[in-house]
Amino acid sequence: MNWWGNEIPYMEQLRFGLSIPKTVSIDDIYHQTYKQANTDYILKAIIVFLGAHYQVLIKTKINYNHCWVLYDDQKIEPIGTFVDVIHLFLKSGIQPTNLIYEKIN
Repeated sequence: MNWWGNEIPYMEQLRFGLSIPKTVSIDDIYHQTYKQANTDYILKAIIVFLGAHYQVLIKTKINYNHCWVLYDDQKIEPIGTFVDVIHLFLKSGIQPTNLIYEKIN
């Protein structure tokens, strides 16, 4: 997916960003039931690519509230909610490359 060119319309980029699952269940992925009590995972981090550079967005707690934070070498920037992350994708051309999920306790 090349977000820098004009070949991908804005609405398609938006739909792609909104389609990133914020939670997943192993049961749904493998279509079977495991004996574990909890097979649910929540989106914790997104590795992104911009030009020839990788960055990471990590969901963390700031002042008791969940917030997405962008880590870029020595720069750390609070982004806000997941909707704010999607806006960041759209305005900057950042391409999500890896999704990292954490098991829900």
